[in-house]
Amino acid sequence: MRPRAAVSVVAATVVVVAGAVIMTAVRSHADERAADSPAPAVSLARASDTHSADDSATITVPGLIDSASSAAESQAAESQAADRQSAESQAAESQSAERSLAAASSSSAAQSSSAAARVAAAKAAASKAAASKAAASEAAASEAAASSAAASSAASSSAAASSAAVSSAAASSAASSSAAASSAAASSAAASSSAASRSAAAESVSAAADPAPDTSEAVEKAVEQAEGNGITQSVVVMNRQTGSVTTAVNSNMEMPSMSLVKLILAADVIDQAGGVANVPSDTLDELHEMIAVSDDSVAQDFYDDGGQGAIITRVAAEYGLSETSPSPEPRYWGDVRITAHDMASLLYQLLSNPDTSLWFTEAMEDSQSIGADGFDQNFGVNSVPGAGSKQGWGCCLGSVLTIHSVGFTSNQIIVVMSTAPNDRPYAQLGTAQELTDDAGAQAAVAGVTRTVDAALPVP
Repeated sequence: MRPRAAVSVVAATVVVVAGAVIMTAVRSHADERAADSPAPAVSLARASDTHSADDSATITVPGLIDSASSAAESQAAESQAADRQSAESQAAESQSAERSLAAASSSSAAQSSSAAARVAAAKAAASKAAASKAAASEAAASEAAASSAAASSAASSSAAASSAAVSSAAASSAASSSAAASSAAASSAAASSSAASRSAAAESVSAAADPAPDTSEAVEKAVEQAEGNGITQSVVVMNRQTGSVTTAVNSNMEMPSMSLVKLILAADVIDQAGGVANVPSDTLDELHEMIAVSDDSVAQDFYDDGGQGAIITRVAAEYGLSETSPSPEPRYWGDVRITAHDMASLLYQLLSNPDTSLWFTEAMEDSQSIGADGFDQNFGVNSVPGAGSKQGWGCCLGSVLTIHSVGFTSNQIIVVMSTAPNDRPYAQLGTAQELTDDAGAQAAVAGVTRTVDAALPVP
């Protein structure tokens, strides 16, 4: 091969190597921008009951949305790791290019002054590639710092919000809707999803700033007092941020659901539709009424249309409710069998899921003082300012008088269910007014309220 042709081949090789260095830097920067990690699931072990022997089961529920500060820390750590890996790779490639340039320079110096000039040009190209690589690394670092600063600012802003931050998510939804107004239907769905995510994040930050206390001793005393009055209570108190159970008394005791089954019916309608956004607005209105005023006729329609006991089986399987089963007499939805443990698990999952969190929060926060049948439901969790709740009452399914209250505050999920033997026959306790006037029912209502109050933090 002639000397001039050999020089041309060497110079071409140098240019290719320099080009590869530039492309590697660009692709590395693009890969850093594409990094993303899904949130893991959270495995929850049930806390031991004071009056229950079976405490070995474990439930698995969706992970809570991380707070803004946790997300920022995770993103910053991932970005730094990616920067280090990219820098090491680029340094190795740069050293390889420099060795190739050195060999080319040595070879071409013996050939001609023209080859030396081409080697010098190749070195200039390599230098330019190194400069581009450094610029890309600096840009990536700046972007990671900006993201961390923005997330930190968001976390500070969220932490300053009140413990009732869920209610403010409606305003955030309106802002999201106007920003995505290219399609009316798509805009509505996007706004709802964004509001739910922001609501869950705000709740997580609020709970972190004001964690749920352990009020087990006070709750146990309240349960004992109820027992002295002939009332059996089943209780679970849960930390909303972590899903950990702080108090459990008789949590696996099976009881008739009464109107608590309406939470199961609403979850099934939404799940069967594939999400809140897919449920017709008039159906959502009916579900809201079923929760807020405990409308029995609406519940009966959904129960019959959904397949009665098949609804309970579907929801139990979907949410891992191993202690929930259909009614022994299918036509009576109030006799669906549930436990405090399963109701706490279901409510935790519904409030943690970005798709259902906002809808159930608003419906339960709208729980009225008087039910559709005229019963006074201003007791238990519903008597706590700012809380969301679902109440249950009735006699005499399962041959007991039943009073239940479940719900949430900014940092707790509280479930108090109770049964008592009925002194009077069903014929004399068949209406809301008769139940309201009954001394046994009044004692049960007072006992549930007392236990709920015991579960709350002391001001």
